[in-house]
Amino acid sequence: MRIDTYNGVYFYRCNVEKGPTSSLNFRKALSHAIDRQAITEFVTKGGQQPAYAFTPPSESGYSPPELTGFDPEKAKQHLTAYLSEAGLKSAKEVEPFVILINTSESHKAIAVAIQAMWQEILGLSSDQVTIRNEEWKVYQKTILDQNYTVGRAGWIGDYLDPTTFLNMWRTGDSNNNTGWSSAEYDALMTESTRTSDPVERLEFLKQAEAILIEQAPVLPIYWYTRVFLIHPDVENWNPLLLDNRPYKFVRLGDR
Repeated sequence: MRIDTYNGVYFYRCNVEKGPTSSLNFRKALSHAIDRQAITEFVTKGGQQPAYAFTPPSESGYSPPELTGFDPEKAKQHLTAYLSEAGLKSAKEVEPFVILINTSESHKAIAVAIQAMWQEILGLSSDQVTIRNEEWKVYQKTILDQNYTVGRAGWIGDYLDPTTFLNMWRTGDSNNNTGWSSAEYDALMTESTRTSDPVERLEFLKQAEAILIEQAPVLPIYWYTRVFLIHPDVENWNPLLLDNRPYKFVRLGDR
């Protein structure tokens, strides 16, 4: 059995234009109430790394900002702030919402775990946080139409650079689908394309990602791995972050 690092992130989108997730405090409460270590250790069990940012660390030399993580006290503080701004007396008055997933046992298991965390830490009931699965094409349209509150998602990098993860959150990008927009984020992303200094470029991208995580239109959960069986006779099937195989070098050894 092999477990290889894979250039991808599993995350939840939040619709920032309707429902309780239109509140930054509520989104941050949700984020800090997710025990990512428990999910990777007891649910996915494939060597995945808990995600404290959106962009996975990679060979590009980019280190994403560590700005989110499991913190029940912070989660409760943000929930209290949300209740105050919404004029609610307790978590029991929070508008019910749905975790949308596409049909998959693994997506369901993760959603059930997160649902339980939000219930235990934030005091939301099973009637307030429900799970709905849809077949892939239906699910895609629901996300595209922004007819959801919280929806699971995943993104695999097309190349080894943070922009393959960060460009999708620019205003109006077809992969955004959250309603979130930040002029400051857009400006930093643009500045990263104008500088000829590679260190400065990565710093612009890091500042942009810090805004993304602080504004929490997405809730990163874990960074992907590839888990598979490989026969001992297979040679040159080496770990690659993009899993893009030069098959002409792969061969069966003489055993």
